[in-house]
Amino acid sequence: AGGDGLSAVWDFSALDVVGDNIEWRYDYVAADSLVSETRPGVRRDYRVAGDSVWHVCSETSSLRIGIDPPAAASPAVQGGPVGERARYYQSQYFSGTGEAAAAVEGVGTAILPHGVTLPGVKLVHRRTRVARTMLEFTPQPLPAFNPADTTLTLHTEDVYTWHSPSLRYPLAETRVVTDSIAGAEYNRETASYLCLPENQPYEYALRQSLENRLSPDGGNGLQGASPLPAADEIAVAQNGDTVEASFTATADGTAEMLLADILGHVYASSPRRTLSAGESVTFSVSTATLPPGDYLLHIISGPDYPPVLKKILLH
Repeated sequence: AGGDGLSAVWDFSALDVVGDNIEWRYDYVAADSLVSETRPGVRRDYRVAGDSVWHVCSETSSLRIGIDPPAAASPAVQGGPVGERARYYQSQYFSGTGEAAAAVEGVGTAILPHGVTLPGVKLVHRRTRVARTMLEFTPQPLPAFNPADTTLTLHTEDVYTWHSPSLRYPLAETRVVTDSIAGAEYNRETASYLCLPENQPYEYALRQSLENRLSPDGGNGLQGASPLPAADEIAVAQNGDTVEASFTATADGTAEMLLADILGHVYASSPRRTLSAGESVTFSVSTATLPPGDYLLHIISGPDYPPVLKKILLH
């Protein structure tokens, strides 16, 4: 990072990326003040009463690879994924007194595993510290929170989150949880995830803005059916430096095709043309100047109809 804290480089290029979906959700049930935290492979349930929180249950799931010893007649190693799930019931009491703070610690460029750079990424650091007693089924009030008091058991969570203005969800997050008694740390947990832009939900608002920007005539001016078929009825082919999308028009109208990256930056387009019902249509765009990666074809028939998206991978 630069000395001013505003020219940092966040290098994620060496990280392994596992899976396409990240779910980190908090569900609130007002009737019994139950809070469920769901993260990849982890679920934790909390019960809230006033300013106190009980950690009542944890559920974890993992995937391990089972390797079966080969038979004498067959030296091939066989095996497969075996799902494991366990549910742990606890009653941990967290005092309602503590401290919480958050700050932006830097702004810079993120380097992603496939070599793409993402500018304007902010690192946000959130810290929460509370006093707690373990396994208290009838919790008693604790003294006022004082981080200098070594007689307290302290539970500290430091969460480092990298945000991009182009993404709906955080690009990456690292959570460090520590517990200490009398000033001595006795437990530390760390967890991190990286959710690449192409694996995040694509914003409808972004698609809609593309539609409106590229269709200044206000669309077809038609009230009938869309001339575009469903996405699975559109065939996409890559021929050298050209990508083609072919389909049969389902109604009279007009359409155009755009080639954009996962963040919505448009690199190429095929001009708007008039379509007739039953007509065989082919749109093509050039990819000669584009680096490898994931892209989206937007086949658009104006703001009157939703666009049809086709994801492609350029090699």
